Amino acid sequence: MEHWLSEYTARAPGYGLEQLCGRKYWKSIFGACVPDPELDRRFHVSPFQAFCLYGPEGNGKRTLALALAGDLGRAGYSFVRISAEDLRGQSETEERQNWSTFLGEIPEAAREAGGICVLVEDFAFSEKPPAFLRMLRGGLRNLREARVPCVFFIAAEEAKERGILEKELIFCPIGLPGEGERKEFLEQSLEDIPCGQGFSYKRMAEMTEGFNYGKLDQAVSLAALFIKHQINFLFGKDPQTRTEALGQNLAVLEEKSFRQIVEHLRAENSVSPRQAVPSPQEHTAARQVKPYVNTPSDAPDSRDKEERLKSLEEDLGKGMSLLDRMDSMDPHGL
Repeated sequence: MEHWLSEYTARAPGYGLEQLCGRKYWKSIFGACVPDPELDRRFHVSPFQAFCLYGPEGNGKRTLALALAGDLGRAGYSFVRISAEDLRGQSETEERQNWSTFLGEIPEAAREAGGICVLVEDFAFSEKPPAFLRMLRGGLRNLREARVPCVFFIAAEEAKERGILEKELIFCPIGLPGEGERKEFLEQSLEDIPCGQGFSYKRMAEMTEGFNYGKLDQAVSLAALFIKHQINFLFGKDPQTRTEALGQNLAVLEEKSFRQIVEHLRAENSVSPRQAVPSPQEHTAARQVKPYVNTPSDAPDSRDKEERLKSLEEDLGKGMSLLDRMDSMDPHGL
């Protein structure tokens, strides 16, 4: 391939570093890569910066790089995103040639665009022979010495064989989010989902210790599905009833439910979490309440809706969880 950069030019994300949760240190470092001619001259900041972001999958390496690409894009930089696999080639010689050509295209492209942000993903240090690493070191050194306006990222899961590159790459270990970062992420991501009384975002952060951002995002998705199912199950399809229930926070995310989600994602148990909608065999024939259904024959009148909402509110006030309440209802009314 003759023109790597044009082939892998991508659209910069619409978000930037300020939209990310936590990561204050990295946000301050990477945020300073956005050009500021006056301060760059004063503090002798090089227009070429090269970083290796490394750590387990899901810790936010790519998200950080992409957020900076978004900020740089608004400053006029172009953006190139490529997988190291695409540069591999059929032999070591071909791979070195591909990388050499790729790096050689950067100066002209950066000058034409006014700057360029490059993200190389899925880089495996342990698979690279010394001859390749020496070639990469030389290519990065040339870009630095030429003062090319470029922010160059390599994203890798590990960086054990990095010694030869330590003078040309700033190695940045991206670890798991701390409790405060998890709390901030969950608070922003779950802002539209009401939580049960006494169940705080701080408690959620404590429960998700050891989660990376990937797992936290999955927990948020499952919580949204769970609360959606509660509303459908308890209040059916009637828009007015749903609005009243949501306004009174009668469908909420409780600690018991969130704990099941966390246990599911941790895969600590060999059995699946308890079903939110129990099977008919798990119930007696007596049903206390029938959920609303979206059919004319079953549409409740205003008195019935008021009584049902009041009943549900009283049960929740007595400490009955929504899962327990749902266990007493007919799952065939949906």
